[in-house]
Amino acid sequence: MRKIFRYVAFLLVFATLFSFASCGKDIPVMGDTEPTSTDTEPTETEPAETEPPTPKKRVALTFDDGPAFDNDDFQRLTYKLVDKLAEYGGAATFFLVGDRINRTTGNSITYASEHGCEIGIHAYTHSYNFSSCDYSVFTDELETTKAAIEKYSGKEVTLFRPPYGAITDSRAKDSGYPIILWNLDSEDWRYKSRAD
Repeated sequence: MRKIFRYVAFLLVFATLFSFASCGKDIPVMGDTEPTSTDTEPTETEPAETEPPTPKKRVALTFDDGPAFDNDDFQRLTYKLVDKLAEYGGAATFFLVGDRINRTTGNSITYASEHGCEIGIHAYTHSYNFSSCDYSVFTDELETTKAAIEKYSGKEVTLFRPPYGAITDSRAKDSGYPIILWNLDSEDWRYKSRAD
């Protein structure tokens, strides 16, 4: 449990430091072009050219495979995490496994949703590779999870992260959702117990 708390604390500190470090600064993002300047200063009769705002780098905190099965420690951790993020004006996105959603775990889903966190689909059972499973299994996993999430979040589901990031282009399109993957993996899935 300590490692989980340390990991969450690290994420919060990282997000906080990154947000303070970037306050008031335009941080270029890969692919951005440098703003161009005009050769002459605009006069009172000549309108100033305006540059589109430069996109800023952002950090998105996402959590997969929740909610934890009726585990009170993890439910409390979800509340603490949501409260700490809200304290700093932040939120996270939780990608949930539908067969873990019930009345008990649903309370933490409702809480996170009410505090500005997004709740997305991960899978219903996390037992299938969406690149190769039967198409009816794929659609059933999405629809069943969607219904379970919306029951407790009170909001329409708008995001989907396939397990393992595995999905074909055609199924990604058929899902009707933006597919949210990652560019940095914490590899927390390597650890099978709290002692790890």
